[in-house]
Amino acid sequence: MAQPYYAPTSGQPYYNAGQSQGQPVALGQPYPAPPPGQPSMADKPIPQWQPSVGDQTAYTGTDRPAEYVDENASAAAPTAPPLDPSMLPKFHGYGTMEPTDNSTPVPPPPPSYDTCTDQDQPMDFMKLADLGEENARQALLDYVSQQSCYGSSAVKNMNITSIQPISCAQYILETFAEERKTKWTVVPYRGGVVDGSHNGQPPGVWDIPCIPKAMFKDEVTLYEIPHTATLTGCNMCGNCGFNRCNKCCGGGQVRCSACQGRGCRMGDDRCIHCHGMGHKRCYQCSGDGRTRCLLCQGFCSLKYFIELSVEFKTHRDDHIVEGAASHVSTDILRKARMEVIFSQEASRIFPITRFSAEEVNAKSRQIVDKHAALAQYSRILHQRQTLCGVPLYDVTYSWKDKEGSFSVFGKDKQVFIENYPQSSCWGCQII
Repeated sequence: MAQPYYAPTSGQPYYNAGQSQGQPVALGQPYPAPPPGQPSMADKPIPQWQPSVGDQTAYTGTDRPAEYVDENASAAAPTAPPLDPSMLPKFHGYGTMEPTDNSTPVPPPPPSYDTCTDQDQPMDFMKLADLGEENARQALLDYVSQQSCYGSSAVKNMNITSIQPISCAQYILETFAEERKTKWTVVPYRGGVVDGSHNGQPPGVWDIPCIPKAMFKDEVTLYEIPHTATLTGCNMCGNCGFNRCNKCCGGGQVRCSACQGRGCRMGDDRCIHCHGMGHKRCYQCSGDGRTRCLLCQGFCSLKYFIELSVEFKTHRDDHIVEGAASHVSTDILRKARMEVIFSQEASRIFPITRFSAEEVNAKSRQIVDKHAALAQYSRILHQRQTLCGVPLYDVTYSWKDKEGSFSVFGKDKQVFIENYPQSSCWGCQII
């Protein structure tokens, strides 16, 4: 069972065992475990500092101003001096971490032997169906019916001279990886058990179990690493729970901005904003002159611990391969409905090597090698590669004395045509 620290109570400095009164724990120093035979106070909640409300300021610091400050003036908000890294414990396997906001990526362990020696699997590719003259004509007719200035007789009477299929495919590789980062995190200590180094050495970063909710679904989970917590006094407020109000500078009252502190505005009319007093209560501290410490939230103590961030992320790369020149742009092809002609999932996948278009094989090898580099800073959990065929056909036709072409693409047979032979926007009289 974890043994808690002997936690201090608000307003009562804690003294090391064997020390006399007047020798409190130094600011920023961790609180020690309770002396032998002395009960722990960790289960008792720590009261939170509360400001007083009234017209008399409770702030008695020597930096309290002699005169009221302007209502619209604002001094800089209090900031905490940097904590000396030597005040925090060091743990094996966590390097020389310092209390900063930056997370440190932790390299993953090497992959298992079974993963490294996995064999390439056979690959079978599905063949796309042919378009046919009837389907090409119907696709163009559906497209024309959606246009307000296109006539349909050209489609019905045109002579389709050729249908040329174009090899077009999209290769997609998705790698689901786990990345872990660590950093020191500080939170206000409100009481309760503190799991510190007195409970043993913390586990390794990659020894802490964390299972994703679903494959290829991004998520981030934060953990407190066991046995890394330590308590310190607050280095922003000096263990008192409050700071001087930066709005009134501790005076509790501010000069009225409506009358500039005179108490009257025009002539002898009393100022309605300050009731003729020339000053009014500071709205930020309610006249107390003090505000709750932003770092410890008024609890006077801080808990430092190493926070583990586990991020499951899907890395995705794709490439559109066109076998021949087409009028349809690559951006339009990406949005088209495709047919899956090959799909494979495994802990590690091998690149495609036997597809008819060599460009697909080359791009597959290039993207697989790129994702293999993820193992330098993350653990690869699963991979999925998909090869989608984009049905794309160039259709040539003749109608009356005109010749032209259009493209049919996608599983839903979308049409792209630049110069439709029967269009008019002048009077819209089309037969």
